[in-house]
Amino acid sequence: MSSTETEKKDNPEKVPPKKKWKIILGFFLLLLVILIVLIWLKLQQPISGEVITTNITPAEMEKAIPAFERFESKYLSFRHSADYVVKSHNDALPENGVIWETAFLATGEINSTKIALTVESLENRKLKDATGYNLRKTNPEKYREEKLAAGEISGIAFTASQSETYEKVVFVERDNFLVAIALTGPNGSDTEKDQELEDIVQSIQWKK
Repeated sequence: MSSTETEKKDNPEKVPPKKKWKIILGFFLLLLVILIVLIWLKLQQPISGEVITTNITPAEMEKAIPAFERFESKYLSFRHSADYVVKSHNDALPENGVIWETAFLATGEINSTKIALTVESLENRKLKDATGYNLRKTNPEKYREEKLAAGEISGIAFTASQSETYEKVVFVERDNFLVAIALTGPNGSDTEKDQELEDIVQSIQWKK
């Protein structure tokens, strides 16, 4: 064996450092490409797993969604919560007096909330001639007056300021008659009742 071959055997060729880093970098780039491809393939697959649904009965849905009804008067209609039941409804003849129609609705609780409707004639009469309006107008220390605008309906509202219960009445003039809608109930949720009365007034649809 020649001396040259002996030197090669004893001293094998070393990979240049630059070439070594290129190999390592290429290896990592290949891994990165494979990883991206695998992630892409995973995203293309449909999502699998357990889908949990709740079975809600129609009765439960009815409880969850507030139900509303419309009260039908001779002169107008308005929307109210289905919790109310019509206790009385008197459709009087106009020629029998100034009160043309009255209605009374109440919820089922012991301390129930109530809606009272009065339709009163304004033929040859002024607003101050209406007893309910005049009583509140002339007693500002007991009733706080304010203008109320609910959608296309506007009127004058009076809120009892010295009452142990909630009491608010809205008077709305319409051609030759006056509509009074009163909401009464236990104290404690005045803001909610204000909104309820405003919603009732806003839902008014005239028939005459």
